Amino acid sequence: MILVLGGTHEGTELCQWLKEQTISFRLSVATELGKNLYEQFGAACEMHRFTAASLEAYIKKHAIQLLIDTTHPHAYEVKKVAQEAVKQSGIKYFRLERAMMVDGQLLNWQHKLGERLAIVETMEDAIQELLKVHQENNRYMITGTKYIGLFYDYFPKECCYFRVMPSLYSMKECTAYNVPIDHIIGIKAPCAPELNHAFFKAYGITHFIFKESGVGSATLSNLMSLIESNVKGMLISLADHGVHSGEIQGCSDKFLSVEALKKAIGLEGIS
Repeated sequence: MILVLGGTHEGTELCQWLKEQTISFRLSVATELGKNLYEQFGAACEMHRFTAASLEAYIKKHAIQLLIDTTHPHAYEVKKVAQEAVKQSGIKYFRLERAMMVDGQLLNWQHKLGERLAIVETMEDAIQELLKVHQENNRYMITGTKYIGLFYDYFPKECCYFRVMPSLYSMKECTAYNVPIDHIIGIKAPCAPELNHAFFKAYGITHFIFKESGVGSATLSNLMSLIESNVKGMLISLADHGVHSGEIQGCSDKFLSVEALKKAIGLEGIS
């Protein structure tokens, strides 16, 4: 039995292939929205927010032989939980590493946008850069819910707008931080540049803060949104955060494509 940690388009592609190959698998996602997006897999798709202990117990209960991590590139905590559970369980762990923008591409974007694009390693770095230029009329559009509290630690609520997935989980997070309803932009990414332009105009956005999430993600459309606008962008690059698949005993090398994963699964002989 294979357990896939999903929530990305690569996870969808892999699970569809597993289904076609009649290979037994279970798919875990973190949100109700994710479960709805994977409804074609029926009972094989479950919603969990694992701790290392609960994931280890799940692995034992369902006789999982192989854990495949196809979570979002910035899902550091999930990856650490998975790796700890794998260490304790002694099963194999395959991890998909989505191809990221190479340095040359980022340099091209920096050259194209000049001072209107800053690239930093963490959201904390982004906050420090924004504090240097903060003015009362600045308006920030931030993608995701993870850093709502961090932004509210440093900036007034009226300055912050959050572009989030239109899910129950996102709304719960926004409610927990008392985000004003008209400061929540609920929409599934990627957004067309024209749509982001409309958000910029409607809310008077001066700075757009988003993560580099790799090929096939919203990163490119977010960068394109900065063209023909006066909005300044701040891109959070993919830092390492101590998540190395190679550090796990018995772990195969990271995989850079779903096709490579398929071949490796075939060699494992799991049915």
